[in-house]
Amino acid sequence: YFEIYSSYKEIKSLHYGFYAAKNKEDMYGLIGKDGRPSVGFQFKEMGAYDSSQGIFPVFKEDEWYYVNLSGYKTYVPDSNYDYLGTYAEGYSPFKYNGKYGYVDLKYKEYNQEFDYAGSFSNGVAAVCKGEKWALINSSFNNITEYEYDEIKIDEYGFCSKYAGTVIARKDKTFILLNLKGEVVKELDCDDIKMFQSKEPTAFKKGNLWGFMNTAGEVTIEPKYVDANPFSLGKAPVQDKGTNSKTAENKDKDKDKEDNENDGKWGCIDQDGKLVIDYKFDYMNSFGYNGT
Repeated sequence: YFEIYSSYKEIKSLHYGFYAAKNKEDMYGLIGKDGRPSVGFQFKEMGAYDSSQGIFPVFKEDEWYYVNLSGYKTYVPDSNYDYLGTYAEGYSPFKYNGKYGYVDLKYKEYNQEFDYAGSFSNGVAAVCKGEKWALINSSFNNITEYEYDEIKIDEYGFCSKYAGTVIARKDKTFILLNLKGEVVKELDCDDIKMFQSKEPTAFKKGNLWGFMNTAGEVTIEPKYVDANPFSLGKAPVQDKGTNSKTAENKDKDKDKEDNENDGKWGCIDQDGKLVIDYKFDYMNSFGYNGT
């Protein structure tokens, strides 16, 4: 692997190999995987990229609308929405006057009845009414009842983009659902992160993190302070550092090494072998293009 150094305050994936970066003035712009800007830093918010239309939502000067990869306006709503989400599979979630619904690219509005509405992927979206969550399909029909206390979503509102599975929570129990809303397995964990691919994701048991696959089977037992899901065969993990020392490794050189690594992040492969040394303050999962 190789490292690209930049002075951005934040970098986030917009999917499909595109990235948004935040500068020191807290404005977002579009950058390539080499870290170089391609659209100037002018947006307060940026949503994920939709490859079918070549657009992503932005918030600028108190207005939400869509722009293309050159930063030019493409689809501008007639109403001044409080929020406009990522376009996917024919619809975008929007918020207006405190309620969420969906719009198409002609800004015809549908089902503005939710307290939250996520983006569609694999024909499924997560929605919330009151304090309960459910899954709906792209005809806006319920796949599940409003029976869950949480459905895991990513920062763009997708609940099922990566592995064809959905993670829900009822009371303190996390549950794997398929795209039909059927229970695959009740999980024995205290927390779990969304799958980033069909490879294992990170789960928490007690104070430590391990990994489980899409069938809910443990692949690596919990032993990390923190972890993020596998992608492209690698997963970021946080070193236990001084907490991991045993009676056999308490010599001075080992103590010094552990103190330097304490809390740092590296990467493991699916056998649990460290393949990128503990040296980073934080690591996200790899994107599909290897960054």
